[in-house]
Amino acid sequence: MKHPFAIFVTVLLTSLAMLPAAQPLLEKSDVFTVGMNGVSRYRIPGIVVTKAGTVLAYSEARKTGSSDWGEIEVHLRRSTDGGRTWLPAKQIAHLGERLEGNPHKKADGAHEQTVNNPVAIVDRITGAIEFLYCINYARCFAMRSTDDGLTWSKPVDITATFEPFRKYYDWKVIATGPGHGIQIKSGRLVVPIWLAYGKTGDHSPSA
Repeated sequence: MKHPFAIFVTVLLTSLAMLPAAQPLLEKSDVFTVGMNGVSRYRIPGIVVTKAGTVLAYSEARKTGSSDWGEIEVHLRRSTDGGRTWLPAKQIAHLGERLEGNPHKKADGAHEQTVNNPVAIVDRITGAIEFLYCINYARCFAMRSTDDGLTWSKPVDITATFEPFRKYYDWKVIATGPGHGIQIKSGRLVVPIWLAYGKTGDHSPSA
């Protein structure tokens, strides 16, 4: 008597051989590319899926080079078909009054606004998308979307939240994430934040 497992495997392989060629499980899509929208480099990307199923991809848009410092924006693209196609990128995060320069940066940059380290979290309870970012590695802001990333609330400066840490750690550099945060079972949203003294050279992420 033949082993039943061997018979099962033979039947399974025969059945698979009769099926038409399978479609690839994964499809590649270039969401942000060099030169898109006149941007020199896209770096520090993140991606989330909203409660409604919309895919939101976001990234730093480094306008003039690859450096962590410079004129940097945050761009967002939306996909409503699971990432097969994408709507054009649009700038989000700090579109109002500019915050240029930084007293701790030693050279250049007096008229640059460095919007950096974007982090998005989808609140699975409310469906809102919470979005945090920093400017010039010195101030932290938060905003929210309640319409699947189509529009965003006015940014709120939340830097004061981290001031109590100065008693233990006299930080001069602050940055969120980068990339993502999480929502724990209780519903609380958690975002990683890193702080640095900024004593080695410019007030920079490598400090």
